[in-house]
Amino acid sequence: MDSNAILILNLLFYFAAFYFFQRRSAGFRFGSVVLFVYFFVSVISLFLFNSEFSNFNDLSLLPFVYLFVVFLIFVYPLLNLREKKFSDIFIYDSRCLDFLSILLITLTLLNFFWEIQLLSLSSLFDYNMILNSYDQSHEELELMTSESSVLRMLYVVIRDFSFPLLIYNILLKKKKMIYGILFSIILGILLSLSNSSRNGLVSLVVSLPYLYIILKYRLGEKLKKKLLFILAVFVIFIGFIFFIITYARFGQESNDKLFYSLENYTGQSMLVFNNYGMDANGIRYGDRTAPLIRKLLGLKTSTNYYERRFVYSKMLVNDSYFITFIGDFTLDYGPMFAVIILSIFSFLFFRCLKIYNKYSLSHIFILYLYYNWCVRGFTLWTYSEKLGNLSLVMFFVIFCLLRYKEKYFYGTKQR
Repeated sequence: MDSNAILILNLLFYFAAFYFFQRRSAGFRFGSVVLFVYFFVSVISLFLFNSEFSNFNDLSLLPFVYLFVVFLIFVYPLLNLREKKFSDIFIYDSRCLDFLSILLITLTLLNFFWEIQLLSLSSLFDYNMILNSYDQSHEELELMTSESSVLRMLYVVIRDFSFPLLIYNILLKKKKMIYGILFSIILGILLSLSNSSRNGLVSLVVSLPYLYIILKYRLGEKLKKKLLFILAVFVIFIGFIFFIITYARFGQESNDKLFYSLENYTGQSMLVFNNYGMDANGIRYGDRTAPLIRKLLGLKTSTNYYERRFVYSKMLVNDSYFITFIGDFTLDYGPMFAVIILSIFSFLFFRCLKIYNKYSLSHIFILYLYYNWCVRGFTLWTYSEKLGNLSLVMFFVIFCLLRYKEKYFYGTKQR
């Protein structure tokens, strides 16, 4: 079958999933966001494959079928989530979450002042400055993942909790904390801009629907429209900054190259998965997705991604390419074990979210972990590397601590 025909068929898979989900759904839901993102990626991958700058191999149908089926298995609990239950969410004061809120604000400020020398409004539009800060930030990241900066490592882990903590404080109307966390989010964007990384901007954009969907059931129509307007302005502004960073990093040669870089960022993951996701001439044995577990077991683990690329240099693809979160698992464990592992995680999320008639604070955190995993997973797995693993563990620990308190101190056991 022709590669373009395969890409069109792949596009129709995701379009059908999105269309039928919306037909049976009332309004804008978490499933709507996730399915639309992957449908959009499938559309861009068609244009990317036919770009004059692309050099992908011919495509086959089986990898796309595998990717789509495993994707549906994993997102099944999210597609069956009843968001309306957030209209009657059980909320309470939590010392643990208050402490995390203060810790987030403090660490953001400390890291902002640490990197203040990199933050210059003029440098954000300077090509050479942006490239230099981008290279420097990656060198510093390697040092950080080598455990030389506990403070910055802690910040990288704790910043993932920004939006769940923001919702917690909004629900309890803690104005000072709300302003503090919003300020932390803005500083986090500036920190991302200072090293010319688009990751922070992407993280913010995908987090905004999460914020809106949970809060919309507790807001009046007037406030809901105001929130939608603010979020829309935010997205447009972030899109503008994203374009500037992309132009500075890739757009010096020609406009065609600039648009190719945007297409490549968005659409490469499905194409790379098709070429290498099912067979990359070896596996990494969890070196990227579970380095924390490997280290605890006493197994040799790569200290950074440069070392990993060297160790697994015989593989046909490495983590410098996007391959979806599913691809990260197939490269680490092979297609068969990847299905098993992701199915187990899907079942865990199902147990955490589906069985309760009444949602509480604990569900806000586990839902963000799951939603973030799915949406940002169109590139790579968000919770890879040691810091990502640590963030994943912390999410489950916080969920368990909050759930324990809710069940045994507040009696929210109903199912």
